[in-house]
Amino acid sequence: MLFARGRTNEITLASDALAGSKIFSADAETLPFDAGDPIFAGAADGSKVEWLGRAVAVQGSAITTQRATRLGQDAGGSLWSPAAIFELADDPAELPRREFLLGLAPERSVGGNFYQTRIAQPARVEHFDFRRLTAAQIEAFRVFVETPLQSGLLEFTYVDSQRVAWRVSFATSFFFIKPSSADLFALTFDLALLEENSGA
Repeated sequence: MLFARGRTNEITLASDALAGSKIFSADAETLPFDAGDPIFAGAADGSKVEWLGRAVAVQGSAITTQRATRLGQDAGGSLWSPAAIFELADDPAELPRREFLLGLAPERSVGGNFYQTRIAQPARVEHFDFRRLTAAQIEAFRVFVETPLQSGLLEFTYVDSQRVAWRVSFATSFFFIKPSSADLFALTFDLALLEENSGA
């Protein structure tokens, strides 16, 4: 999974890329990417944002990515590298828990009947509870939050374990860091999932 913010080296797609394709043609003679650069794709209107992994090969106006497009990308859309990124390898023991908030308050009448009152819009929240992060990873996360996110003020992109990109924001005004062993740390925070196949 990874967290990213902003765009750099953005280029326009010259032709459609069907779902399953790893090769993308750009509207430029040369591309501003190198092998190993992180690559996102998306439509011109900001939809269909997806994580394509790292650039595998860059030759002329074509780029081959580590992962194939799931959504298919249209000519006129774009590829870019994030301006800031924090990435962690997926750990099945530490996958986040997704909570669906219905925005309802159940009440019970004098007669014993239950009824629901809408008090907020429905929402989805992702709960993260990492237990085995190194000091270097903790510091990289702190810098990611404090600098490109302006201490958590700005929205950003979250790519979940299923490779779905979300536009997100912090659901709380804090995150927790504490030692979990002699050399490792625990990191706990919540994200509000604002929009699927999107980013910031």
